[in-house]
Amino acid sequence: MPKGDSKRNLISNTDQFIIDGIRTIRLNLDISQNALSILIGQYISLISTIESISTGNKYTDAQLHEIAHVFTEEAKRIKEKLNPDELPSDFQTEYTLYDFYPKESLPDVLVAKSRNIIINKIYPTGAIRSLMEDTEFLNIPRTTKEVTQEASRLFEKKWNTTDFNSPLDRAVTNGDLVKTEPPLQVTYQKRRLGNNS
Repeated sequence: MPKGDSKRNLISNTDQFIIDGIRTIRLNLDISQNALSILIGQYISLISTIESISTGNKYTDAQLHEIAHVFTEEAKRIKEKLNPDELPSDFQTEYTLYDFYPKESLPDVLVAKSRNIIINKIYPTGAIRSLMEDTEFLNIPRTTKEVTQEASRLFEKKWNTTDFNSPLDRAVTNGDLVKTEPPLQVTYQKRRLGNNS
């Protein structure tokens, strides 16, 4: 192989569909890769390995069954904790293995593994989790308006700043983001390791 070329990992269309769907739901439920790995009783980097384009790893049905259980429990916890007006109208609280498979069969071909989010199914919470995991955008302080604009651009949405108030504050409560309070301009940024402020 010529220098600079990398091995392309090929997986089935169905496996790619499942990986994309799990990733989108995981982000929307604000579950990190490591946390989901631990919650399903696997080694800490399982989910990041499966979501990575550098491996051909994919989910087993046993793992999908465990993920469905974790997603159901987390979704129910979120629904109990939030006001109904804070939840998307299509917020799902019950998951089974079958929710992860395509409703209709896909062409039986191999595709280059990619890292995707199902844009028409992403919520503001998922957009924030994606900004934290996949970009350096929140490495510096950002206002709610800046977060909203960046998420809207990335996910081709027309979100309002009010869509991000609660998800940003939950990310602070969860310890993922640090918030500056008035009298300074209110901003959010990723918590640095070892930063307990």
